[in-house]
Formats: sequence, C-alpha cells, structure tokens
Amino acid sequence: MSKITGGENTNKSFVIIGDNGLLRNGLLGTLSHLKFNDISNNIWISPFSINEKFTQKSPIIDLLIREKSKDVETYALTSRLCSIVDYKTTHVISNKLLLYENMNKYFPDLIKNGYLAKTLIFIAPYNDFSSLESIKIDDKNPVLLKPVVKGAMHGSGITIHTSVETVITRLKKIPYEKIIICEYLTKTMTIRAYNDENHYKFHLRTHMLVFPRWKNSKIGEKMNMCDSLEWFLLKDSKITTAEMPYVKNHYEDPRIHDTHNKSTHRLLLFPQDAHLICENIGFAEKIQQQMNFICEKLIDLLKPHIRPYNETIDAYCIMGLDFMILEGEKVVLLEVNYPSDYDPPEIRQDDPETESKYLKKKFTKYSNEFYEQITTKIIEPYFSNFKAY
Repeated sequence: MSKITGGENTNKSFVIIGDNGLLRNGLLGTLSHLKFNDISNNIWISPFSINEKFTQKSPIIDLLIREKSKDVETYALTSRLCSIVDYKTTHVISNKLLLYENMNKYFPDLIKNGYLAKTLIFIAPYNDFSSLESIKIDDKNPVLLKPVVKGAMHGSGITIHTSVETVITRLKKIPYEKIIICEYLTKTMTIRAYNDENHYKFHLRTHMLVFPRWKNSKIGEKMNMCDSLEWFLLKDSKITTAEMPYVKNHYEDPRIHDTHNKSTHRLLLFPQDAHLICENIGFAEKIQQQMNFICEKLIDLLKPHIRPYNETIDAYCIMGLDFMILEGEKVVLLEVNYPSDYDPPEIRQDDPETESKYLKKKFTKYSNEFYEQITTKIIEPYFSNFKAY
C-alpha cells in the first residue's frame, strides 16, 4: 500500500466505514474546513479475525469514523482517533439490566428520588415472587415486563400488566433467563405536537458526546482506565412522540403510549419547542439541570470501564439518552442507547406545515449543529493538541 498523505496544506486523513448518508455528508462538511483528506475510497479495508494481531506496519489514519459498532475487533488499518469506543465496554450503562443494577448499587438515592423507574430483576428459575409486593400493581399502576435477551429491541417481547397474578402467570410461561419488571410511567407531561391542539405523549432523545483520554497510549496495547472522561450534552434534544393523541388508560394501545421516531411526523426540539410542553418560566432550565445531574452519575459509572478499539489510540462516541418528563417537571431516565443515530422525522403528508421551507431549514440547522459540536468539542481540540510520534 502506498504512503497515505492528506490534502495540500495538511497531512491529516480520515476514513468512513458505513454508508449512512447523514453521517457521511455531515462529517464531510464539518471536516472540510479542517482540510482533512478523505481517503475512504482509496484504501482496501478488511476485517481481521479476532485473534489476529496488529503490526506497526499498518497504515495510520488520523481519524477513523465508524457508522456502527462491528463484531470484529480490528481492521486492516490503525488510527489516532476513532469515532466510537468499543461498545462492549459501555454495557455498564447501555444494558438496561446493568444500568439499573449499577445505579441501585452506587447511587441508590437517584432511584429513591425517582430519576429512574422503580425496577425489579428476576433470574430463572422464577419461584420467589415476594419482591412484587414492593411495587403497586393495579389498573391505575401498570408495570412493564421486559425480557433481557439479545435482539429484544423496539419493544419486542414487552408486555403490560395490571395485576400481580398476570405477572406471575407470564413469568411462569416465558423461557428467558432474566426478566426486568418496572413501573409504567403514567403521570407524564404531554406536548401539543401538531396544529390540531391535541396533546401527545413524548420522550426526549438527547445525545451525549463522550471523549475518554489516555496518556501515553499506543496502538494495539491493552488500555487501562482512562485518565479523564469529558462529556457534553449536544445543544438540542429531539422530541419523539406517539402516533395518536394522549388519553389516560388504554395502556395496551401502542399508538397512544409508544413513542418512536416512526410515529413522529414533525421536527420538534428541546428546549426550542419547550413552550409546547409547558409555558412556566424556567421550565426548560429545570429540565436540563436534571438531565445534567443524571448524566454526571452515568459518567461516574462509565469511566472505569470505557475503552477504545484496538486499532486506535483514542476514541469518542455519541450516546442516545432517552428521558421522559413527568408531571411536576420531574425527569426520568428511560435508557441509554449506544451506538446512537439521529434521523429526520417521518413526514406526515396530510400536514402542510411539514412541507414548508421553515421545517426543512430547521432540520438542516439541527443537522449542521449536530456535527459542528462534534467538530468543535472533539476533533479540533484533539488535533490542535496532537503531537506526532
């Protein structure tokens, strides 16, 4: 392979793995002013086997951008900065079971004060159900039963229950080794999402930018705990809504109670559109303060575990945090998603406003700011302080 060089005024180069159009276009634009040279189409990338080792002869790329985590541990190239950390080392918070166990172990007051939904964990065989007495379960206080199994995503396998008896019956029938039972959040705030003045259930998807740093790191060497772990919440959270207007009860109807990108037909951002949720003075600031407080605890849990992939010296990642806002302006963390993408809303064709230039401009601004923050908070500082080795 020939020597890799950068553009006319720099020797910095980058490679993108993945075909996500938003990812590719966004990073191409924000990296252009740094004069990085895109060599993604000029090199051959081949995954090694898990046991194969790196050699110092591998070409060194300045920035390796991955769209998703990969099952293989290494690639036939090395990098100074990788766009995502090893996803296996984030399970301490991105796995729902581990998230609750660790929060309960290290920050029990956070759960006691309602920043995480009350949760019970059952491990097979399911014989002892006495812990169910600690959660109120009835028609007004349903619970969610979630299997802990690889591939259980987007609500698959989840059932809703309004009595202890149906919970026990379900536990006795299902084959999963581990089960999470958590209280269903019924007293949620709603949003006037569309022009019809109806209120919709929603949650916030907030992106947290995480940048661990290691001193004297070398490619291919096993990393110890990072020396520092910086983090930022990106400027805007996306408001994700349910398909149909909110009504109490009817918890079994996902069109009313499930909030997903596919059921969101308008680009709503927090705090920009916070007035559609609540017009109280200081509402947005109060919500953001609570999100920051929760994130501080997540970072404390993550720091001892987070690691880069073997082919890089340093790494950063973007985690998607899902928050719900309850009545009384109380924030609850639902889950941590990693890796996390961002997507435009699925336009509802019967709403003329969705076709307006305003909304297209709004998404363009949101998209640009998404990558500008990655560039200004991570990439620019990293390479401005970088010394060649």
